[in-house]
Amino acid sequence: MALLPKSRRFLASQLDSCGFSIGSRPMEFVNSYLHLGHLISYKLEDDDDIARSQGQFIGQVNNVLAYFCKLDFFVRYRLFQSFLY
Repeated sequence: MALLPKSRRFLASQLDSCGFSIGSRPMEFVNSYLHLGHLISYKLEDDDDIARSQGQFIGQVNNVLAYFCKLDFFVRYRLFQSFLY
């Protein structure tokens, strides 16, 4: 299994001709990168990170609803309150 370089750089027209490398390994070109749980794009926009976070939240809500489907509505409501605050 080959080790991948941990360094990446964003695509930019000025940098396309530059050959950056670390330890004789070329740096990977990416449009976005996940860092500390947040998606950072080369345009420094938050749209993709917000959409990803919304998808994760919706998935977690669906899991709670499915797991606690047999509980009373008020109990599920209180669970959501306790998790959100």
